[in-house]
Amino acid sequence: MAELAVRNLATSLAWYRDVLGLAVKLLDEANGFALLEGDGSRLALKAGEVGGGVTLHFRVQSLDRELSRLSARGVVPDGPVVVSQEGYREAFVRDADGYRVGLFEFV
Repeated sequence: MAELAVRNLATSLAWYRDVLGLAVKLLDEANGFALLEGDGSRLALKAGEVGGGVTLHFRVQSLDRELSRLSARGVVPDGPVVVSQEGYREAFVRDADGYRVGLFEFV
């Protein structure tokens, strides 16, 4: 599980829930906290000061299909899809706070 500090809990929650498709498992608006889950991965969002240097990675079943779905929601990749020698394809997008989010599939 990873925890991200976010500027605006509602905005970030909407991005990870509605755009990326994670399910909300717990929402504590009074304390500025949300716990989300997707394919066995958990992400905690905590209202606070946004820090740099964080990159999240999520495995997807089809990178092309996921990028197409995100594109329909106005999300543009940071660059082209990268193919690694380790056997995966990956692309990066940005969340509402500018954090890098890597989406990858094994090939």
